[in-house]
Amino acid sequence: QHLGHFIEMSSGVCHLGNACIPLSLIRERAASRFAQILSDIDGPKALVLGPGLSGSLGFVIEVSMLKNHGVHAMYELSPASLPCSNNQVVYIVRAGDIAALRVLAEQFHSHSQERHHHICFMPRCTLLAEATLVQLKVYGNMTRIELGVELFPYDEDVITMCLDGCLKELLVDNDPSVLYYAASAIRTFEDMFGGIPKISGKGDWASRVVQILNKLGHERPVAKDAPICGPVDELILIDRRVDM
Repeated sequence: QHLGHFIEMSSGVCHLGNACIPLSLIRERAASRFAQILSDIDGPKALVLGPGLSGSLGFVIEVSMLKNHGVHAMYELSPASLPCSNNQVVYIVRAGDIAALRVLAEQFHSHSQERHHHICFMPRCTLLAEATLVQLKVYGNMTRIELGVELFPYDEDVITMCLDGCLKELLVDNDPSVLYYAASAIRTFEDMFGGIPKISGKGDWASRVVQILNKLGHERPVAKDAPICGPVDELILIDRRVDM
């Protein structure tokens, strides 16, 4: 499976020219971060994408950019042996996808002497992910990277975080990391487009995100170069359990 097999990734890139907020800046920022990560890894590379990530990355990344930064092949993560000839392998996974971490650990142990392995967490690594890597005996043997991309422009008036498993992580795994991700994403939005004067939440999880935002206000204030007057007057966060 080579890059041509994943050409549908680029089909996720929608036209944002008529958006009331310049969402193309989000895409440009994400693509720049991804290009930086690939540039820091020398030589030809193979990307291995965790479940569902080809669609998410397709909102911000084009295949031409991957080729220009040394990506020769892409694969979807599966239990099968990785059939690539590149000695630089970059896994991109969600930190909360423990099953994916187990699969990539098996592949690492099968080819640890032949390849250099890198694991890129989307959006960030978590304590649970680190503990899992330690348990699987790969923690110190793979370069760990945080993609840091939190927002993906889905359409002219829709932004998504592409956290498909967040409900399971909160309810089943009792992992509240996604609440911090949501707060951090809002702060990133404010850094890019200006502060939001009024933010409120309806429901327990939404209220906790607002609390985290208030804490971030002291630890991570809005960037000094952010626009003074942003395009959003009010943000209302709604807990999915409230509208079910």
